[in-house]
Amino acid sequence: LCTVYAEVSAQTLTDKAVEAVQSREDRPMLEQEGVSIVSVAQRKLGDSAAVICSVAFLFQMLAVVTAQVAKSGELLESLLGLPYVGGCILPSIFLGLFTFEMPVKLVERTNTLLTA
Repeated sequence: LCTVYAEVSAQTLTDKAVEAVQSREDRPMLEQEGVSIVSVAQRKLGDSAAVICSVAFLFQMLAVVTAQVAKSGELLESLLGLPYVGGCILPSIFLGLFTFEMPVKLVERTNTLLTA
């Protein structure tokens, strides 16, 4: 079920993003806002669909973050002997501190480096 959702949402977003890029009427919006899930859904599918897409994307990102935290707990438990809960909480605290206490530019550069 999750795979079907991922495939359908990826295909829909790709199709609608290509339509938005090719559409002359959307060019001013693209130059100002860029292309995001919310902007594509709103322009091509309507406000209701944009809300649904936004909520679905939020849940998808929460699932990804949860999986990463759980994996960090497993890794730190096996590598350092930390309890599983500590292995989940410790990296989350460090990541949160880094995100909220460091300058925005440093966080952006770090994010770009890690996702490149």
